[in-house]
Amino acid sequence: MQTRPFEITDVLTITTGRLISTRGIIGAYDIISFMTGYGPLVIPRIPKSAFEKCKAHLLEQFPQLNSLEMQSALSNLVTKLEDPNSRGEKNRVLFGWIYQLTSGTYGITFDHVLNVKPLPTMPQSDEPDR
Repeated sequence: MQTRPFEITDVLTITTGRLISTRGIIGAYDIISFMTGYGPLVIPRIPKSAFEKCKAHLLEQFPQLNSLEMQSALSNLVTKLEDPNSRGEKNRVLFGWIYQLTSGTYGITFDHVLNVKPLPTMPQSDEPDR
């Protein structure tokens, strides 16, 4: 099965439901497109069930993303992003957090890039439920 490298923030955007990809919405669309086989122009019409299947498949591939340490790291990121003193500095905060995450500060270590597998079967639907 082919894999494709994605930044950890692209993966986390799907598993957390928070847009934290350093590539913005393009990062989310890119990984969903790869995993489902849907073309980029179809992304806004992808059924919600496809997103849920992608999330479950990513957590299966990378179970550490669902660990208590990861939940603590994400909570720390949210606190930093919501801090009034960091307004307008989302990228600085995000890149600092990514460095901490990939260097083991939170008790888990991730590579900056993860090799993602596509879904084994692609979700099909005529009518999006999103």
